[in-house]
Amino acid sequence: MPDEPNEPLHRRFTLDRRHFLMGTSAIVAARALDSCTPGGGSGGAKPPAAPHAAAMNASGALPAPGATGLVDEAYYVSRIDDFLSVATADPSSSNIVGVGARLIRAARDPEYVWNIEAVTPDTFASAWDKIDNWADTRDFDLMYLHWLLELGQGATPMTQLAPSVIDAIHARMIANRYRYDDPLPADRLDDEWFWSEN
Repeated sequence: MPDEPNEPLHRRFTLDRRHFLMGTSAIVAARALDSCTPGGGSGGAKPPAAPHAAAMNASGALPAPGATGLVDEAYYVSRIDDFLSVATADPSSSNIVGVGARLIRAARDPEYVWNIEAVTPDTFASAWDKIDNWADTRDFDLMYLHWLLELGQGATPMTQLAPSVIDAIHARMIANRYRYDDPLPADRLDDEWFWSEN
């Protein structure tokens, strides 16, 4: 800051990006804290009640199913059932997501029957290839496989994948490299970007 008091204010203070961000962050944090205190942020006046406030349960946690502003629960469930009917209509679909849809439908509808015996480790050969070779987007396949691991060990025959399929999923999850500091075999090259959005 220059020593001359008559110099214009914008020349007496230099503000780089770092100081600007620090200052604005402090202001935002102060406003957030102020709004959390009783009567804070509005001179003691309470903010207007949310439209669904009347529908909240006694503890004030969440609106009750079917309350104003929410989709009717029976309609919502029927839409899920409609979607699953379409998603499982093709009997030849054998990708991870298709098998997952069948497992979900079987868990929701005890009358639903599908050819679960046809799902073998070979069913997911293209996914295994991607995961085993550390190919890009394998993280999405691993996410879907988590679903199959949970859904495929259900309580009914239509929700129980073969043990060999479950073992193959486990093997891929254990062998996958999740972080840049996970062990890297000397004969492997891992060019994944571990600091991406995934």
